[in-house]
Amino acid sequence: MQPSSVKPRHVLCFLGKDESLLHPSKAVAKTIADFNFEIDRTYSQAKPDPHMERSFGVCWDRVFPKAFRKSRIEVDDQFLARVVPAILQNSPELKVADPANLLDSWLAINRELRRRNSETITSFADQTAPEILWHGAFKQLLNTAVEAGFADQRTYVYKGEDVDHQVHLGFDLASTIAAPVR
Repeated sequence: MQPSSVKPRHVLCFLGKDESLLHPSKAVAKTIADFNFEIDRTYSQAKPDPHMERSFGVCWDRVFPKAFRKSRIEVDDQFLARVVPAILQNSPELKVADPANLLDSWLAINRELRRRNSETITSFADQTAPEILWHGAFKQLLNTAVEAGFADQRTYVYKGEDVDHQVHLGFDLASTIAAPVR
């Protein structure tokens, strides 16, 4: 099969009945435009764009699916005893049924606190400036190692049983204690 000579349009097509998606804030609209995308206002509706399948077929050679890393993380009693009380003490808004049940408490932390943090971060998008506030690419700190990438698929295992699954929404770098930031 020969690579396509057709240059695809970069379009965001929102499916659903939430009309507010078609009218994003100025900051979001500017970001969409900065990445050379446009909102498809013709087909953004509660049904798929009939051209979608054909569009993907035309640009098959330009689509490279990203396989996110999958990891299995062992959670043991020593870990739970070390982290759960400290997190509960510093997160008074998070209520758990029985703080003495460290596994159930940790599961509540791992699920509910992540959800709340995600909502908080998402709310910042409405408060951002309409212009880009930096120049150039972000660079990794010197002498650091990537510990976890964005969208890593994590399965948490306790005593041989899968107890939770989360998608990591950060990018973790490891360094030495008190390393200078340059």
